[in-house]
This record gives sequence, C-alpha cells and structure tokens, in this order.
Amino acid sequence: DIGAGTGAFAFTMQQNGWKTTALEPDNTAVEVALLKYKLALQPLENLQQLPNKEFNAITLWHVLEHVHDVQAYFKKFGELLATNGTLFIAVPNYTSFDADWFKEFWAAYDVPRHLYHFSPTSMQHLAEKHGFSIVKQKRMWFDSFYVSMLSTQYQSKKINYLIAILVGVCSTVASIFHKEKCSSLIYILQKK
Repeated sequence: DIGAGTGAFAFTMQQNGWKTTALEPDNTAVEVALLKYKLALQPLENLQQLPNKEFNAITLWHVLEHVHDVQAYFKKFGELLATNGTLFIAVPNYTSFDADWFKEFWAAYDVPRHLYHFSPTSMQHLAEKHGFSIVKQKRMWFDSFYVSMLSTQYQSKKINYLIAILVGVCSTVASIFHKEKCSSLIYILQKK
C-alpha cells in the first residue's frame, strides 16, 4: 500500500491474511500507525528497494495525484508486480458532474497538494503507455458528497449542506448512467 496514511487499510488487509508492505512519507501518520495498529510503515524511499515481481497487488488510495513523477511510479509498478498482479488506483475525476458544477472551487483540485488531475481518458492513456490494461473501473459513491461539502466551503467560506447534498445526489445519479461522471474512480489495472 503506497501512501498508507495511518495504516488502516494495510492493517485490515493483514487481518484478512495478506502479507503487507506499507509505505508512507508523513512521519506523524507513521507514528499513528505504530501506536494504533502496531504497524511499522516504511518510508516512501524504500519503494526503490522493494523486490521486483514479488507483489500480487499494489494499492494507491487517493495518492497518485500527489506524486511528483507519475511516469516513474508507473514504471516501478510494472517492475514490482508479479505475473497476473493487480494495480488498484483511486483518484478524483476532474470530468465528474461535481467538478463541472463547482468549476474552480471544486475541492478535489486541491492545488498545490494535488500535482496531477485525472480523467478516465487520461488514466487509459497512462495505463497503455506503461503496458497496463484497465480491466475495471469502480465508482467511489460517497466521494461526491464529501467533495461537494468542501467545495461549498471553498466557494462561500462556509459549508452549505443543502447544496452539497443536492450536488452529491446529482453527481451520483449522473454516474449511474455515465461512470465517467463519478467524483472519484477506482481503476483496476493489470499488465498486458
């Protein structure tokens, strides 16, 4: 798990029988993971020393938009994954209904913390460039509500729960008919 945060996902995977490796750059999050889950997260720099072709799954939950060199990361994913390994990437979708609604106030732009912004088309190009196929896309149903809530705060300096709920509902309904309108998507990729 790259960008493991406080380790909740890695801990859950361990509890379900997975052997996990979790990397996190934030020292405070590393300390919380150790205190809360007895989980020793590795520094992000260790990514380059991990053994090739040893990982059945690599996960990035709202992390890829924060990395400085997306191309190098994708190259490394291809090296680390075992044959038939799977890459899971969750990212905000700047072509979502809520992004269109809030425009420059869309909270998931989150500049300068988000260095890149993705759409289903850009993820498709990125995957293909690095020898991956997107085998499935899954909606993150509740992200539109959270992002809309933050977006109303960016727009008017206070949270407007009514607008946030209405835009969240519209974004969710739009994504039922057009997955590419979902606020955030999980891309499930495999090497070709």
